[in-house]
Amino acid sequence: MERRGHPPSGATAVVCADDKGNGNSGTAVQVHSCLSDLSDYWSHTAAGQLVHNGDCLSQAAGRVSLQACLAGGQGQQRTVGAAKSQIVNKSPGTASGCRTVPSGANGTRLTVAKRAGAGNQLWTAPAVTPGSGS
Repeated sequence: MERRGHPPSGATAVVCADDKGNGNSGTAVQVHSCLSDLSDYWSHTAAGQLVHNGDCLSQAAGRVSLQACLAGGQGQQRTVGAAKSQIVNKSPGTASGCRTVPSGANGTRLTVAKRAGAGNQLWTAPAVTPGSGS
């Protein structure tokens, strides 16, 4: 998942959703300069889950982390918004929100905020990966 644009500091940056230390379940998802390495690689399932190292991008309490993928798991299902670049939570029972970059600095943890169409919420989502449904 990649975000191009202007972070709150005003500098132009290309950053990726990155798991700290290329870890697994429980690992925080952060912003980092795109390095095209394994920590930047995400796949997208037909169920709307973003998967990294076999775990899903999940949200809880406004924070984003990797958690075990669950069929129909709340906070794990996503859709691409009308702008074609907003990745929006679509699970029932959770507040609609977008992956949000509070700061463009490497290591800043991703948060979830109400969809506003702001530059810090626009991402290039990976294409649906065939055979990766859960």
